[in-house]
Amino acid sequence: MTRLITGSLWVKQTIYTIVVAALVAIAVAGYEILTSYYSERDRLQSFGNALIDSFSDTAARAAYHVDKLQAESVVDGLMQYDELREVVITTDLGLMLARGGQSIEATPKGSLANRLFSDVTAFERQLSVDSSIFTTGGRSSYNNEPVHVGQFQIYANSTSIGRSFIDDVQSRIVHLIVEFLILAAALAFIFYRTITKPIQNVAEQLETIDPQGSNLAEINLSASDQHNELGLVVSRTNDLLHRIGDQQNDLVHREKLAALGSMLAEVAHELNNPLAVVITQAELLAETATDQKTRDRAEKILKPAKRSAGIVRKFLTLTRQRKVEKTVLDGRRLIRESVDMLSYQLAKSNIVVNTEVQPGLMRIWGDSAQLMQVFINVLINAQQALVACTGTKEITIRASSDEIKQEVVITISDNGPGIPESIQAKVFNHFFTTKTEGHGTGLGLSFSKTVVEGHNGTIGIAGVEPHGTEVMITLTGTTKTADIVAGHAHPGKFMASLNMLIVDDEEELAKSVEEALTNHGHSAVITHSALEALNLLRTESFDIILADIHMPGIDGRELYWMALDIDIGLAQKFVFITGDSLDPKLVKFFTEQKKIYLNKPFEMDELFEAIEQVILSPTSITNVHILEADNSGV
Repeated sequence: MTRLITGSLWVKQTIYTIVVAALVAIAVAGYEILTSYYSERDRLQSFGNALIDSFSDTAARAAYHVDKLQAESVVDGLMQYDELREVVITTDLGLMLARGGQSIEATPKGSLANRLFSDVTAFERQLSVDSSIFTTGGRSSYNNEPVHVGQFQIYANSTSIGRSFIDDVQSRIVHLIVEFLILAAALAFIFYRTITKPIQNVAEQLETIDPQGSNLAEINLSASDQHNELGLVVSRTNDLLHRIGDQQNDLVHREKLAALGSMLAEVAHELNNPLAVVITQAELLAETATDQKTRDRAEKILKPAKRSAGIVRKFLTLTRQRKVEKTVLDGRRLIRESVDMLSYQLAKSNIVVNTEVQPGLMRIWGDSAQLMQVFINVLINAQQALVACTGTKEITIRASSDEIKQEVVITISDNGPGIPESIQAKVFNHFFTTKTEGHGTGLGLSFSKTVVEGHNGTIGIAGVEPHGTEVMITLTGTTKTADIVAGHAHPGKFMASLNMLIVDDEEELAKSVEEALTNHGHSAVITHSALEALNLLRTESFDIILADIHMPGIDGRELYWMALDIDIGLAQKFVFITGDSLDPKLVKFFTEQKKIYLNKPFEMDELFEAIEQVILSPTSITNVHILEADNSGV
């Protein structure tokens, strides 16, 4: 394929060369032919005038004396010239004294010559004398007036002259054709060596590159071509190959991350159910315990369980693709929870984290998940920079705000080796990394820069080695307060007794919820499948339907639509329970149907508040999921 392409290119170059050379040759030939033609005309004109000037005096005497013998001698003398076709001498009375000529063979060249030189082959001269001096057109005469005695005519042989001219033109054209062929061949060879051959070499090297290979090779070029246009093309191609290689590595890394994210999402989902049971049982234990020691023990269980639930929620948030949702955020909380996410790695590396937050720090307008990822990326870079250091390892996080400028400034600094000043401008470029292979993709800071700029903020590097590194992040501040619904402890105890249906395939979680409800005076029926729930809905009446979304067979959404076929009024009684409220399909369903939902693991306060909102405002969507998000910091 490469040889066909380069061969076709060489053929085209050769054809173009021949065409250009032919045009040049035609132009040169045309110029030389015109020059030769006009030169021949001038020569013929001068030749005729010279002859007639030389013999006019003798012809005038012959005409004056009517001397045929003398006139014939003039004609005979002139007919010795091959260029002449005919000579005629006549008297002033029209008497022809002498005439001479030669026959001309008719040829194509002769016909062409006649057409080319017909206007410069005839020469005529009036013959005049005076009483004492023979003149040819002179004015010295008797009484100063010339006496007309006859006419002298010479006709040139245009065929002979034209044949010579045409032969000369043909010779010139033949020489030009030979020179043109030599020039075309030389140019074709030069083009092949300087253009076609190097391009063929590049194309053959490109054919050997394996796009699936782990490393893409560079294209090599001769030293003579490295600084011309082809060298520029090859240089750009090598740059492109490097970027393709980086993107391949990035794609592989992204696939690994996607697989890891999917696995984390599955693990998080599986952890939600047992965590929900632990949190519910710990809260029930704290409520029902008769002694303080047991209540304290329940609180010790509840606190790490809630922290674990928050970590699970953060993992779900970071692994899910979701649209940007900007809200009013607490900068202090974002910093604290970002550090919490990396607490194990930081403690393992013996790194001390110092936090200095300005009192009354302005709120931040942004997307909590994205900004938390930015802080985590910067903290990971600082942690990795400090791993090989000795002595005290410190990361300092400072946060301050300026209400006049409406901005919040957060700096994250470390006392590590720092970033060389020569590469500080590159650290935010895609795929740029100073880490060894397998320890970084060069996407962390570039992603962070994209996120911060998407929040109308700035991010930059300060500090040079060996003085550590400081990353400064400037974000838009706001004086608005977070729009979070305030809850109160166990609102369910203020409601009248309700009859509830619990639909969940997780037996332990369903029993824990039932126990919490019955402890507050409500009654509950547990079913572990949607089909059982539908049978109950056809025969019994319930005030609240607590339905899990993910169940084998018929899931919670299908249960909802099938329940509407039984009674449209049941739509207002549903409260959904899900382990993944970040799923876009679920979010769309909850939003369109204006349904209240709880994200596992949830607290009893959230459960009873959801029930209260269904009872008090059954047609409006709830903010329970906002409360849940607030507890997780997401």
